[in-house]
Amino acid sequence: MVQQLLAAICVRLLIALAVTPLLVIAQTGPVNLDFRQGEMGGLPRGWDAPNDKQGYVARITDECVKPGSRCVVIEHQGSGAPAGMGKLMQSFSAAPYRNRKARLSASVRVVRDAPAAGECKAQMWFRVDLPNKVMSFFDDMDSRPIISSEWKTYQIAGGIDEEAEGINFGIMLFGSCKAFVDEMSFEALGPVLPPFRDVVPRAEDAPKVEWLLKNALPIRSIDPADDDFSDLMPLKKVIGEARVVQLGEQSHGDGATFYAKARLIRFLHEHMGFDVLAWESGFFECEEMNRALASDLPPREAAQQSIYGQWSRSGLLVPLFEYARSTLKTSRPLRQTGFDMQFWSAGAGGSVESYPKRLFGLFDRLDPGLASPADRKTVADLRAALRDAGTYKPTKEDREKNRAVIERLAAALRNKAASVKDAREVRFFLKTLENLSALEELRATSNYGFRDRKMGENIVWLANEWYAGRKIIVWAASLHVARNLSSIDTLTPKLSYENFVSMSQGVHEQLGKAVYTVGFTAYRVWAANPMMTALRRVAPPAADSLETMFHATGRPYAFVDFRGLPNDHWLRKPILSRPFGYTQMRSDWTGNFDAMFFTDVMFPNTTAGNVPDGVITKKR
Repeated sequence: MVQQLLAAICVRLLIALAVTPLLVIAQTGPVNLDFRQGEMGGLPRGWDAPNDKQGYVARITDECVKPGSRCVVIEHQGSGAPAGMGKLMQSFSAAPYRNRKARLSASVRVVRDAPAAGECKAQMWFRVDLPNKVMSFFDDMDSRPIISSEWKTYQIAGGIDEEAEGINFGIMLFGSCKAFVDEMSFEALGPVLPPFRDVVPRAEDAPKVEWLLKNALPIRSIDPADDDFSDLMPLKKVIGEARVVQLGEQSHGDGATFYAKARLIRFLHEHMGFDVLAWESGFFECEEMNRALASDLPPREAAQQSIYGQWSRSGLLVPLFEYARSTLKTSRPLRQTGFDMQFWSAGAGGSVESYPKRLFGLFDRLDPGLASPADRKTVADLRAALRDAGTYKPTKEDREKNRAVIERLAAALRNKAASVKDAREVRFFLKTLENLSALEELRATSNYGFRDRKMGENIVWLANEWYAGRKIIVWAASLHVARNLSSIDTLTPKLSYENFVSMSQGVHEQLGKAVYTVGFTAYRVWAANPMMTALRRVAPPAADSLETMFHATGRPYAFVDFRGLPNDHWLRKPILSRPFGYTQMRSDWTGNFDAMFFTDVMFPNTTAGNVPDGVITKKR
C-alpha cells in the first residue's frame, strides 16, 4: 500500500510539474478543441502526447458523441510496455485570461478491453503557472476520476491569477484501456478577485500605528543563512527563562513564515541554548530522523523519512535541515523529535514497516518470549491499517483485540523496566505504545480534539521526562499552539472554537510561564503547499486589522511581545487579525499568544524553494 500511495503521488507530481515551454511560447490560446485539424488516425494538431515508453497513443477518431464528427481516443496498445499513464495536453499563454475564471469542459467515456481488466480511469487536468515555476490553480480530478463507459460531460473551473504566465490542460488515462474525448471547450468566465489594493488604516488608529513603529521589534532579515543576529538579540530578554518556545504558522503554505522560523530556530539554538526541535509530526518517526540525518542521505530526503510532507518537501526548509545536520558532530547537536501520534510513511520503508521492527527488536533483546507471533502480527497489521484517516473500519471485536494486545505489550515492558539498568529506551517505547493506542482511538472516532489533547501530553512528557533539563522549540500550526481558543470570535456563524481545547492549553496548564508562544501573521498573502495544493491569493485585510496597522509602519518584518504589555494596553483589547488560515477573527490576541511575528508579504511554500528578490540577505 505504501508503494501504491507513493506511485499515485508521483503521477500527480508529473502532471503538476510538467513544463512545456515551447508550447507556451508558440500558442497564445487553446487550439483545435474540436479535433478538426489533423489526419484521421493521427495526433490532432496543437496537442502534445508525451507518452514516452508507456505504450499509449492518442489519435483522431470518428467514434464520437455525434455521427460524422471528430474526437480523440487515448489507448494503451501494449507492445510489451506495462500500463501506466497516457497523456494528451496543450499549453498556452495565460495573458488573455489573467484575473479571470475559466472552465475546461469535455465529454468523456472510458472503455475496458475486457470486463476483467484491471484499473481503468481517466482524469481531466487544468493547471495555471506563475513566474519562477510556481504553480497556481491545479485540479486533476484525483478525487473524482472518470470511470463510466457512457458519454458524460465533465468540468473543471479555476482562477487565472493576475501574475499567471501559462495555462496547461489535458486528459490522462490510467490502465490498459481507452478514453474517448469529445466536445472539449475552454471558456473565460467572470473576474476572479479584484487586483490587490493597499488598505488605508482608519484615522483613529494612527496612534496605534505610531506605537507599533516605536515599540515593535524591527526584524532585519528572515534569511536562515543570515547569522548576524543583532536584530534578534532583544529576544533573549523577551523570552527569558522559558524552556519551551512554540512557533506557529497561519497555514502550511507560508513560505515566508517557514523562512523566518528557520532563522529563529538557528538563533535560539546558537544563542539561547535550545537544542531540541519538536515537529508536529510522528512521535516515533521524528526520533528516527536523527538516525537519518546522521546517514549519507541528502538532508531533505532524511527529513522526508519522518516529517510531514508540507514541511519536508519544502525547498525553503532545506537550509534548516542542512543546519541541523551540521550540528550533529558539535557539542550541542540540534536534536529532532515529534509529538503527534499520527505518522508519516513517505520515506523509504516508512514507519509502517520500521516501527514494528524497532519495537520488537527491543522485546527480543529483553526477552524474545515477551511478545507472541500473534501479537507481533496484530501490531504490524494495526500500524498499516491506521496509516490514513478513513481507512480504519474496525468491528467492536477488532477494537477490543487491538487494544488488548497493546495493553499486554505495554504491561510486559513496564514489568521489565524495573530490572533494566538503563530503562530509557523502554520508557520511549512504552510511550509509543500509548500513542499507538491514542491513534487507534482517533481513527475509530475521528475526534480531532482528542488529537490536540494527546499532542499536548506528548510535549509535556518530552519536556519533563525525555528531554528533562533541555530547552525545546515546537514547530506546529498556530491553531495548535494558541491557547484560550474559546475567547475568539470567529465572525463566522458555522465556525466556533467554543468547545475546542488546543494542544497548547494543556501544555500551558502544566508548564505555565515556562512556555513562550509566537503567533505569525501577514498583510499581503500568496500561500501554497507542496502537498499538491495550488497557490492561494488572499484578499486584503480589514482597515482596522492588526495586519493593516503593521503594514502602515512600512517595515517588512516586526515582532511584538505581548507579555510585557500593561493591562490597559490597546493590544489587550479585542482586535481584528487573521493568524488562523488567514480568516479574519476578533480576539484579545494577548490571551492566545505571547507574541506576534509580522511579515508584510507572504510568499508561497514550494518544492523548488523560490524566494522573492530582496529576501535573501547573505550569499550562500
